Amino acid sequence: MTSWFTRVLSALALLLMGAAASVAGTLTWDFSYTDTATGGSVVSASGVLTTSDTLDSLGGYDILAISGTRNLDSITGLAGPAGTAQTLSTDGAVYFDNVLYQSAPQVDYWGLYFSTAPTGDFNVYSVGDVYYEYSDFGNVPGTQVDFSATEVPEPATLGLLGLGLGAVGLMRRRKTA
Repeated sequence: MTSWFTRVLSALALLLMGAAASVAGTLTWDFSYTDTATGGSVVSASGVLTTSDTLDSLGGYDILAISGTRNLDSITGLAGPAGTAQTLSTDGAVYFDNVLYQSAPQVDYWGLYFSTAPTGDFNVYSVGDVYYEYSDFGNVPGTQVDFSATEVPEPATLGLLGLGLGAVGLMRRRKTA
């Protein structure tokens, strides 16, 4: 019985470590934002951000991918690469660096720039601790929004925690029997 139990635990641990290795190098974040004036009846967005797992030269995590919805339109991806701040238009109206920070403000003045289908491109940025959304089709100077992003624990980490708690419970049960 003991050798069977040990083999099963070992196999599960190896499986979970393999799953953890496959997502190594990235972090997953749930994000959302709504306009502050109406509490989301004008602007509402939510989804998932995938970032690098190491801080970049700006002290944040480079955003590698985005998915979700904005006002029921599908977010199709980032509208530009992460890292160095870039200007998108000849008049200098849209800037982005696609970097996420752990504490407020979670996006900086350069912001997060993404595309939706069929609406267009949007930039979420902050001035101080106030967030705005700017669209490439003219809500200048931007709609004030409440923005938040929360890191999602890796499934493999939760699985290992559950496996450990289960093993402790089984060992305790065996000890009392």
